[in-house]
Amino acid sequence: MAKSKVEVPRLTQDELSQSLPQNYVYHSAAMIGIARRSYYEPDDREPPKNGITTIIMSVIALEGFMNELIHDAKTYIIASESRGRPVHENLKRYVTIMTIMDEKISIESKFLVASEILGGKIYEKGKPLYQNFHLLISLRNALVHTKPDGFTYTDEGEFKSNNDKLLKFLYGRKLIDRRDIPLGFTVGNKDIAKWAFNTAANMVRSIIEMCTRSDLRMMWEDDYLDEWQPIK
Repeated sequence: MAKSKVEVPRLTQDELSQSLPQNYVYHSAAMIGIARRSYYEPDDREPPKNGITTIIMSVIALEGFMNELIHDAKTYIIASESRGRPVHENLKRYVTIMTIMDEKISIESKFLVASEILGGKIYEKGKPLYQNFHLLISLRNALVHTKPDGFTYTDEGEFKSNNDKLLKFLYGRKLIDRRDIPLGFTVGNKDIAKWAFNTAANMVRSIIEMCTRSDLRMMWEDDYLDEWQPIK
């Protein structure tokens, strides 16, 4: 049976223009800068806490970056059509979907949509790049939407926590030293901070690299790649 095609409504140039303010400021560079500085700042606390700031700010910066991409695509379409230059239908489709669905879909979904439409190839969820991204978002969500972290010790002395699954993944990737204490006490170290920052940086760099529009890709390379250099 043939799959039914979902019709995506088109936004007119007036509708696009109305969705953009006359003046705006981009914030993702400042946010990822905070994440980077937090990684490098000395932290003598036990357990360390700076890594938590890097984790949260890296994801905030990612969300800002994706919103900026949508804004750039809108302004590109408006400028091109006002000059009579053709605009690829995929770019219009991307802007339409993201404008309509912006507040209704997750940051993961935004990257999946961008990769499929702007890059022509959706992220493979089984590959390390996307797996790290998914783990980073899960970790950020656990920290930001924090709940009382219920835990207990079994009769055999085994630690059981609400965040067992997350602790297991992080421990298995050698990002935390132990999994027998609550999440907030073990995810502030340098290793996990570096991983979080570089995961965010790699996602930004990958979506720019995937973009099939050479003019947009070159603009985004100039605007973002310096700020989103991975930590060595």
